Amino acid sequence: MKPTVLISAFAFLLLCNCKKEQNSQELPTAAELPSCKLVGKHQEGDYKTYSYEYGSNGKLYKLIEKWNGTDRIWFVFNYNNDKLVSRQQYTHYPNAEEVFIRIDSFVYNDKGFLIEKIELLPGENNKIHLVYKFENDDNGQVISSTTFYPTNDEYWSSHKYFWENGNIIKIEDYSGEFQQLEHEWFLEYDTAFNYEKVIGAFPESPENNTLNMVKKGEAKDYTGLLDLLCNPCETSFLLNDKNLPVSIKHGWDDKPEILEWTCD
Repeated sequence: MKPTVLISAFAFLLLCNCKKEQNSQELPTAAELPSCKLVGKHQEGDYKTYSYEYGSNGKLYKLIEKWNGTDRIWFVFNYNNDKLVSRQQYTHYPNAEEVFIRIDSFVYNDKGFLIEKIELLPGENNKIHLVYKFENDDNGQVISSTTFYPTNDEYWSSHKYFWENGNIIKIEDYSGEFQQLEHEWFLEYDTAFNYEKVIGAFPESPENNTLNMVKKGEAKDYTGLLDLLCNPCETSFLLNDKNLPVSIKHGWDDKPEILEWTCD
């Protein structure tokens, strides 16, 4: 059985679908993101917390996942000017040495659009594990992506993205290289800014580059294997005065995620 590729819309639907606890307004077609930094995130009652550190250039430098207050998993971000060019992942568990797990290398075209991400395994002499390729429209929005596994010379999955007003309104998941259509995801948005786009930690996921946050997501499954916590899924959230979420509550969980911000 092949491992699940987390760039898929499945993870997105479960983690990011949001419905604002305020009156809806008309969606903007363009907006300037606020000058804010996410400094902490946690879910009430959970042993995991997340902290975010920034460099002198204002860019995210380090993301740390803590278990009961102890560093367990962290990412280090490296830039060339304003572009993320690599991301390193480390782990440190009790009674074990720190492990350098992975390097993600990012490639851009002459327009500055992300066209490729390469996963390298430091523990295996920087062996290439996965290659993600992205096709962009004239606005730099990803309209299709593929995930290639070099070891077996095969495509694991592929996706198509359909945009409107800076947001993805539909995603199609395919097996292999656009072979069998497996899932369709239909997404509706509110006016809250997408905090993942603001912090830019994982820009390779097109879902993280939408302008706004999803208030409702619904899936069509053509495999008979998709097992969701809800369908459709909705999530409520509270916003600060910069239109960024400070609390996210998923419909299937009674404990909200809390986000801490600093803003200029």
